[in-house]
Amino acid sequence: MVEIYQTRQPEKMIFVVDQSLDNSVEILSMLIKQLQDKTISQFKILENTSNLSQATSLNRGIALADTELVMILNDGDYLMHDCVEMMF
Repeated sequence: MVEIYQTRQPEKMIFVVDQSLDNSVEILSMLIKQLQDKTISQFKILENTSNLSQATSLNRGIALADTELVMILNDGDYLMHDCVEMMF
């Protein structure tokens, strides 16, 4: 079971998969399906058709953001439970 621990939920979460060799898209899709009815957040997965590099991938995700705050998390990053609330 997936739990959401943020004190303020983000409005939108955009995941950019840069030609990953594992099953990242399938895992993200499964997690989003489990979370969608438990959150107000909107989810979007962008899958690059070729490896575009970190900077280009970030720019693709940022271009879709229509919120006041953009936070970038890379794989392996940890987000404190009140980080979104504190940033606002």
